[in-house]
Amino acid sequence: MGPRFRRAHRKRSHALACCRSAALLTLAAVVGCIDPTAERTRRDFEKCGRADLGDVEARVDPGIVLPWEGEPAGPWAVRFRANAPTVRLTLRSHASETRAVSVRIDNLPPEARLPTPAAEVHREGKSARFVVRLAPGASLDERISAPDSELPQRFRFAWVGDVQGGVERFAVVRAAINADPTIDFVLFAGDVTASGSDEEMAVFRAAADQAERPWYALIGNHDTGIGREDAFLERIGRLNFSFDHKGTRFLLLDTASATLDERAWD
Repeated sequence: MGPRFRRAHRKRSHALACCRSAALLTLAAVVGCIDPTAERTRRDFEKCGRADLGDVEARVDPGIVLPWEGEPAGPWAVRFRANAPTVRLTLRSHASETRAVSVRIDNLPPEARLPTPAAEVHREGKSARFVVRLAPGASLDERISAPDSELPQRFRFAWVGDVQGGVERFAVVRAAINADPTIDFVLFAGDVTASGSDEEMAVFRAAADQAERPWYALIGNHDTGIGREDAFLERIGRLNFSFDHKGTRFLLLDTASATLDERAWD
């Protein structure tokens, strides 16, 4: 190999190395600019659990808003899904007249205590429907929980791993859970679907709702299919939240994209 050939070979090798380095830097810059966890966290904190009923604001924390089902309940009606054994319900009226607000909350402990001014109460399993009458400019801010949820004590809960659409297999686990009256609630450890589609989320929720106790779920990487990030928020629940139960604190955080947004700790 002559000197000229070696010099030319070294130049080509150097050029290829520079191209590879530039490509890697570009890829790193793109990845750094696109942070799916940050965008999911923004929607999680700014939109979830809040409903605008015109001149009445409604919120449940932690929880999400679901479409109302059944007979129309008037313009001041809201349906929530609880994401913890204890939730806070907030109603604020900006009206000049009394408003009768119809509230439905799903996924509550069947023994949960409802707000003091609740009227026309109807319970069915883990769901409760009631009416709160708000005077002009009035507000309500109350916790909804089981009577013994704040007393430090031993308790049991079920932890279920990757369901990923295997609702038939989960049915066996669910039967065991329903047969155990000592279980307070069920936690799903993420990847409740295979690809995060609306259809999969609906099938999973229908299967999980057959559990007799309330259930909550972490979001997994399989639940964040491209362009489907909202399916979990709209059907299952919050992405980052915490709750206390009988003296123990639970932290559920969105790490589905192998990152953690700093706002999740707020």
